[in-house]
Amino acid sequence: MELPVSGPATQIEFETTDFTLNSKISKTEHDLFSGLNTLLLMNKNNDLEWIRDHIKWHMAHHGLEAVMIMDNNSDRYDPDSLIPYLKETGIKQVALLKLPFTYGAFGITPFRYRELYLQTSAYNISRLRFLQQARAVLSCDVDELLSPGPGSIFERALASRSGFVRVKGSMRYHDLENTSQMTHVGGYFRIGTKLDSAPKWCIVPSGRFKG
Repeated sequence: MELPVSGPATQIEFETTDFTLNSKISKTEHDLFSGLNTLLLMNKNNDLEWIRDHIKWHMAHHGLEAVMIMDNNSDRYDPDSLIPYLKETGIKQVALLKLPFTYGAFGITPFRYRELYLQTSAYNISRLRFLQQARAVLSCDVDELLSPGPGSIFERALASRSGFVRVKGSMRYHDLENTSQMTHVGGYFRIGTKLDSAPKWCIVPSGRFKG
């Protein structure tokens, strides 16, 4: 939905015969990620070392330059502590979007479903408010690593006709017998050669799918 306005707006109001809702309008902050290879990351209580190692890996192997963190009610630590902690990696930019809401509705058998209302809303907020001038944007969970080469994921997205690439991958299973601590550098098993993980994606905001 698009609402035409005659000038800068600071608030939106929705009125029905039964109730009225008001919400402040946030200003765009496109300059934060302008020209940067950016990671879009959803977080809830993930281990801080996992997040740090995830970022350092993609900095080293894919030229990652910035991180947009969408935090969904983490209570193991103060979400604000993420910014100074992650800046120690040498990353150029870190921004935090706090999302103190339920992730989505869950149904029970036989009507089992999972509605990702929060994820969809958060991605759209990030897209419209923060990331429209980013060089390219990668969506990849904190427990997932993109293999090196050929070429970085960001360069592959920029070189594609559509400005969008999807990457398939395979699940890894932790070797609990030999590595008690779960880390990105621990021992892992792979079952067969099947590409059985959910695809990851990288998009160029100024490309054909811009919006």
